[in-house]
Amino acid sequence: YRIGLMDNINSFGVLDLTAYGNCGCGINQSAGTILVAGLTTFTSGTDPVFLGQSNNDFNAIQGTGGEIHIDDVNSIILGSINVANLDVTANGSISQNDAIVTIQGATLGNATFNSLSGAAISLNHAANEIGTLRIVNGGAVSVTNSAAPLMVLGDVMADSFTLVSSGDIFNQPSATSIYTTRVGDFNVESTSGSVILGSTGNSIVSSNANIQLKALLDLDVTSASLTAGLNGTTTLAASGGLLTASGAVVDTSNGQRWLTYLTDPGAGHDFGVFDPLTLVAGDFRQVNAPYGTTPAQSTGNGSLWSDAPTGISLTVGGLVSKTYDALTSISTTGAFVDSVSGLLFNETAVGMAGTTALLADKHAGVGKAVTFAGTFGPAVDGNGVPTYGYVLPTTATANIATVNQAALVVSAVADSRT
Repeated sequence: YRIGLMDNINSFGVLDLTAYGNCGCGINQSAGTILVAGLTTFTSGTDPVFLGQSNNDFNAIQGTGGEIHIDDVNSIILGSINVANLDVTANGSISQNDAIVTIQGATLGNATFNSLSGAAISLNHAANEIGTLRIVNGGAVSVTNSAAPLMVLGDVMADSFTLVSSGDIFNQPSATSIYTTRVGDFNVESTSGSVILGSTGNSIVSSNANIQLKALLDLDVTSASLTAGLNGTTTLAASGGLLTASGAVVDTSNGQRWLTYLTDPGAGHDFGVFDPLTLVAGDFRQVNAPYGTTPAQSTGNGSLWSDAPTGISLTVGGLVSKTYDALTSISTTGAFVDSVSGLLFNETAVGMAGTTALLADKHAGVGKAVTFAGTFGPAVDGNGVPTYGYVLPTTATANIATVNQAALVVSAVADSRT
């Protein structure tokens, strides 16, 4: 049976609306205003529920049904919601105190939220199962989702946006996706799956802050456009999978930079613009740097890797020299690392500024053994791009020292007799 609501309803307690029959009729508010101080509950089987008059004022609402549309002139609290599709518009904030479920069998139902005033939208119940999420407008938006194996992220317009889901996160399969934050960061994370937001025409814009995309497995931004705010950072992290970024465009024209956190350089990534071998002077690479590691440089694009290569060896060449002074210390000037093995990115030079040198003995001679000890690095490639974080040897010995004999100084001493 169908419930039609045309008159005003003003309840200082609770309101319970139930329609029976699963006949496509449901609950429909065609006029009037509903004001409820307590909890509103709707039950409509698989039928639609339309409570969409703009002056409605629900304190809290829960229920089951098919296609659900709710309007509220103020803020609204969502209780237990289990529906095929959900559309909530409020003038104020939107929050919840129980789980929202829009996944019915294999169907990923829509959940669309709109705060007309740009207030906060906070949907962080651990048992949320949202199929397709859309944010028409919001202030600080935060969503937690347990949808497995996947969810879909539709368009987003908010001051800031954070989505954490346990399953895979995909963009809309047959439409361009536009993700925009006006003030704060845009953050999307899959804690156990992949993040797939790449498609021709897809756009992620954090107008005044940062972009962060993080996946436990694969991360795909193929052909997407990524624009952080002035001096902002775009961070891409695929902790245990592959980065696919062919055709992606990342804006660095206003002081922005990008950082990637990946695992294995030889794993088959499709880097696109994020290729660690095409970095230029001012950029950097960093190994032994899992996600969360502070970048070694505060400026420049950075390719960071959790991989920790071992067994690195190096030899020192050149020539160091001094005049005999009865000491075994000697300057490192003139010495350089002339070969190194075990590095990851075709580095051609390794610094020695952090080392000191000590002779095997203090005597004069040529081709004397000298040991260099301390901190070697960073390793640098032919473009002048450094790689930080290698565990390099802390000592190296080479027969490259010359100790010249000191000039013999003889002076006469006056002698006298009486």
